[in-house]
Amino acid sequence: MALRISNASGTFDLSKDFSTEIEDSSPIYNERGSQSIAATIPGTKNNFRLNGHIQRTDIDSAPVADERVTVADGVYHRIGKMNIVNTSEEGITFNVGFGESELYSIWNAVSLQSIKLPVYQPEGGVPELISYIFENRLNDDSPFCLFPVALTCNRKTENNTDTDYIEIINNIQNGYLWKPRTQSLITNF
Repeated sequence: MALRISNASGTFDLSKDFSTEIEDSSPIYNERGSQSIAATIPGTKNNFRLNGHIQRTDIDSAPVADERVTVADGVYHRIGKMNIVNTSEEGITFNVGFGESELYSIWNAVSLQSIKLPVYQPEGGVPELISYIFENRLNDDSPFCLFPVALTCNRKTENNTDTDYIEIINNIQNGYLWKPRTQSLITNF
């Protein structure tokens, strides 16, 4: 079977020797996510039609910026978003973002101010809020969470041994809130 790339309107015309490389990378190590390397498909009437004639300078409406496509080859089927890099009469150059790459493009369009989060304003003010959070710290359905936070990390080196002193607040152990503590981590080289 040959490689096929299609969107909701149809399947793109590809040259017989068309191939593309897909980078499957961990979202932990990069902010782009998994995506294909930029590739160029021929500038056929069908390809331009499927992309809303993106090559034309006289169109009155902007074409879809990132269109959902399926990349398939035999049993390999992957859905992603086509990001068009360049167009000319000779062809359309694009890459396809998969999985977390799609998620990153959605995140980029969202501002923190637009996110609606739960608001709890008790009449007793901050002391009552702290009591509420502490009393509900083990409830899964609570809109708030109490978790440990590492504030500082001081490193001391002696005799090729590094000792890290990490200050932790919200120290929860066995369901109880303990006093802030300093934890020592020793590393030998």
